[in-house]
Formats: sequence, C-alpha cells, structure tokens
Amino acid sequence: MALKSGIKATIAALSVSCAVHATNPEDGVPQFAIIDWFPFGWAEDGQDKGMFVEMVALYRQYLSADLDAVIAPVPRVIRGMEEGEFDFTITYRDPGMLDVKYVADIGCLDSYIVSYSDNPIKSLEGLNGLRVAFPGGGYFDKRFRPNLDLDGVQVAQTFVMFRMALRRRLDAFIINDAVWQGYKNDLYPGFKVPAERWADFAEPVAIETLPVAVSISPKSPHTAIGHRITELSHSDTFMADLQKLYDRYKLPNAMACLARAGE
Repeated sequence: MALKSGIKATIAALSVSCAVHATNPEDGVPQFAIIDWFPFGWAEDGQDKGMFVEMVALYRQYLSADLDAVIAPVPRVIRGMEEGEFDFTITYRDPGMLDVKYVADIGCLDSYIVSYSDNPIKSLEGLNGLRVAFPGGGYFDKRFRPNLDLDGVQVAQTFVMFRMALRRRLDAFIINDAVWQGYKNDLYPGFKVPAERWADFAEPVAIETLPVAVSISPKSPHTAIGHRITELSHSDTFMADLQKLYDRYKLPNAMACLARAGE
C-alpha cells in the first residue's frame, strides 16, 4: 500500500510540475495535441495531467523550447492535425488514421479485448454478434470495426467502459495496456474499479502491438522542432528518462519494441 501511494504521489507531483498549458496559437508557440483519454491526458483541479502531458514536458525540458500541450477529444485531435490547428501529437503510428509525418517512434502499446472471466472472448472474430464498447473515432473504430458484425458502443472516456462492464451492459470492450494498468494500479483520480470486482474480468486478449510516435502536421511551420524531436530519439539520456516515465505508469516493456526494431 505504501509503495502504491508513493507511485501515485510521484505521478501527481510530476503532473503538477510538468503540466503545460495552452496559449493562443497565434503567438507562435508550437501546439502539442494530447488526446483526452486516461492515462494519456486529463484535466484535474485546473491542471493538465497524464502520460503524454508529461512527455511534452520532457521534450520541453530537453529542447529548451516552449511547447503548449492542448488536451482535446480524439476526433478534434485528428481534424486539428490535418487542418493545421495543432503542430504535433502523440498517437499510434497508423498512416490510415492520420495524414501526418511521423518524426519519432517512442514506444509501443498493446491493444486489448477485455471480456468476462465466465465468458471470455479469445479473438477479434469472437466479437461478432456481441455488444462491444470502444473509443469513438479511434483506432479500433477505423481499422477493425468495418470488418466486424457487432453492436458497437462508442464512448468518449475510458471509465465509461469499465462502469458499463461492471453493470454487465457490455459483452466486451477495447482498451490498451496503458489504460488497463492505469486502472488496475489505481492511478486514475476519479472512477475506481472495486478491488473485489477485478476477478470479474478475464485476462485481456492482445489484438496487436502498436507503435507510438510523435508526428507533425503537414501544415505546421515548426519543422525545425520536428527535426530536433527526431534527434532526441537517438539520445540515450532522453530515452532513459522516457523509460522512467513509462515505468511510473506501470509500462516497463513499452520501449522493448524499439530495441527489437534496431536489431
């Protein structure tokens, strides 16, 4: 219990000290779009918090450059990157989802199917005919849903899926390992899954491993910053600090894919 409290306190302290607030885009400060999705970005007590918010703060520190983190819903992030409202974002590397230029691979996340221990779903095909929740306008919605015959429930926040699942209003839901670990380790300040209810869920089934990358809008004037972000991906010191950030969010293997790619 003391260790968990220490982890939560560390994350809270870093989030407050590292939070970067949006300013007027016309002032020339590069805008870093962060998806409004726990544990990547959320607002709490007037502060922007989350794993990707902390990543922007890390870039800000290493680049000695002013960067604004702007938390926004997934559809707005996609639209804003394509239209030039935002300059940078951190998302899955998926050319079919975003018309952007990827400038740095910074890790990987596993996408999961979560179902029930008394009725486990073991494959994508097993979702056919079932009531399944997933992020509206996101990766699963665009990539897999068109090929599945399911009763889809689009949600705007992660806790909605857990709440519906605990009430048995779903057959399954789609998240990634960052979301799963965030809730299992009680890192979210709001909705909690009661400890005794975790046994309701089957072990998540991995759909695939997805690269996480920093990208730049094709309409952004900040290409020089983009080049410097690329260079940082070759810095052992920066990447070590990035690994520490993943560790705080209980994702010790998030960068293993980068090592494999370099072999």
